[in-house]
Amino acid sequence: MASNIKGLGIVEKFLSTIGKETELKLGRVLIAGGNAIQKISRENVSVNQGLLRQSIISTKNFAPDELEVEVGPTAFYGPFIEFGTRPHFPPVEPLERWAQLHGMAGAGFAIAKKISREGTKPKPYLIPAFNKVAPKVFKKLNQVIQGID
Repeated sequence: MASNIKGLGIVEKFLSTIGKETELKLGRVLIAGGNAIQKISRENVSVNQGLLRQSIISTKNFAPDELEVEVGPTAFYGPFIEFGTRPHFPPVEPLERWAQLHGMAGAGFAIAKKISREGTKPKPYLIPAFNKVAPKVFKKLNQVIQGID
């Protein structure tokens, strides 16, 4: 799962017509935006052992006519935390480890049974960060494009 700001065809066409200096400025704005989303996401995410928090990264892909920054977790369970899950029967072992860390040794199976009935509630961390940062990034991108920066 990643939140990204990726150009549509018209934006990609525009990028092929701008100067290198403007392209570098746009790239810096995107990198700063990605870093801000990463930082806020890490602050927002609920923490058990910190693995999900540590896995939230920002990566850039600057190819010809394409500027892209992606932010998201590398931990496979990141989307399950962000969006929640439908009812399903999860593996008991990780839940048992979690229960032990929280003073509830032996509760793993009961927790799995509850998840099998109710699923898990979403605990958004990435989308709120994107929603907070994106307007500022779009404003700055527009300023760069208009030569106001």
